[in-house]
Amino acid sequence: ESLNMDEKMNHNFYIIYTGETDFFSKGDKIGKFTKGQFIGEMLASSGFINTNLIVATEPTILLSLNKELFYDLLSDNVKLADKILEFI
Repeated sequence: ESLNMDEKMNHNFYIIYTGETDFFSKGDKIGKFTKGQFIGEMLASSGFINTNLIVATEPTILLSLNKELFYDLLSDNVKLADKILEFI
């Protein structure tokens, strides 16, 4: 399966819980994401639509976090924000 990472359409961050994906940008394979890695908004180039694609290379479970709700959670919980920054 695949997931488009379009800046204007994508309202989520993703964490790979299990599995592995390839990352394609403008049709070229750029890299790979594996278990525990964060897939964020920096993949979506401004001004390009549907040019970034994540493709599962094996059975994969993604955890999806709404960006706005995540930012709200972190702004209300400084200790949680600090722990996440430590982890990243």
